[in-house]
Amino acid sequence: MLKKILKPRQLWHINCLYYTGKTIFKRNTISSGVTWKGSFSIRSMAKELPKYILIVDDDEIIQTNVRGFLNNIGYTCEIASDASEALKILHDQPFDLVISDIIMPGMDGIQFMQEAKRSFSHLDFVIMTGYGSDYSYVEIIEAGAADYMTKPFEMKELIARIGRIERERHILKELKQTNEQLEAALERANQMAIEAEYAYIELNQIFNTGADGIC
Repeated sequence: MLKKILKPRQLWHINCLYYTGKTIFKRNTISSGVTWKGSFSIRSMAKELPKYILIVDDDEIIQTNVRGFLNNIGYTCEIASDASEALKILHDQPFDLVISDIIMPGMDGIQFMQEAKRSFSHLDFVIMTGYGSDYSYVEIIEAGAADYMTKPFEMKELIARIGRIERERHILKELKQTNEQLEAALERANQMAIEAEYAYIELNQIFNTGADGIC
């Protein structure tokens, strides 16, 4: 497992990944479908993103590289080699996001996603596909995925997709809160209108009673 505490100004070499305190960069290396390329800021990537991620892939190199990278920038990650193992893990602990390969032994990634969403409808999925997949982009999204990536992919692409999913999640949460506030305000306004109507009727009754007494 990668160390989560890395000291600034020191150079760490982890699966062709270099860390220098604030920035990750790499040698031009491709490992089992995952490319470490270019440089980018850790703070800008990991801020306000999902914290608990399940990685499902039968390729141990992808498991190690993706989990190591995400752990290194502040995520808590678990791994599974197939859908059956992943479903057991999902029932044991909560997750914000699942990153799953589409081609696995037994249940494929789409079938796994659909099965998982029956019990965990809140879960977002990023599906990883290889060339020659049986599913098209439209089919993957219509099946319920929040996004998908084609192997090989760069880690900054993965972070960008995770970030977009989280921004959409925040927007939906804010819209829900706004709707709840509007509903509460409308309910209060209706209540005030009813109270005002009762007060008006009561005042009319008092006025009419007083007028009858004068006569």
